Amino acid sequence: MSDKRKKAARFIWRIGPVLTQNPGDRSDAMLLLLDNQKVALSVTPVDAAGNPAKIDGVPLWSIIGAQPGILSLTIAADGLSCELFAAGPLGTAQVQVQADADLGAGVVAITGLLDVEVAAGQAVTLNIAAGVPENQ
Repeated sequence: MSDKRKKAARFIWRIGPVLTQNPGDRSDAMLLLLDNQKVALSVTPVDAAGNPAKIDGVPLWSIIGAQPGILSLTIAADGLSCELFAAGPLGTAQVQVQADADLGAGVVAITGLLDVEVAAGQAVTLNIAAGVPENQ
């Protein structure tokens, strides 16, 4: 299989915020989301050649990862888009979307994954910590 065909067969996310990745390789793209941000995500089913394709039913979105509570989702009724919210804690997680590619009675599950890192936002104040008072 040629490199061109391999790239066309990948699940591709088209999103606006900062992505960290190796140049020319979207396979390890990571969305960097600050702890006070949200972002719109959408999914477009495509075939192996990158052409728009149909799916059966509504895609199912979920958050997977080691630390719960990093992200939350508000999913559109058609399942083709959602809003992703940083919930407060810092860390990494994955957004997963699953759909059925078989337009008939069977099921051919397809999955898309997006790695997300939630990082601290810009500093807004300075906290002062005091030690234990002692005699002079």
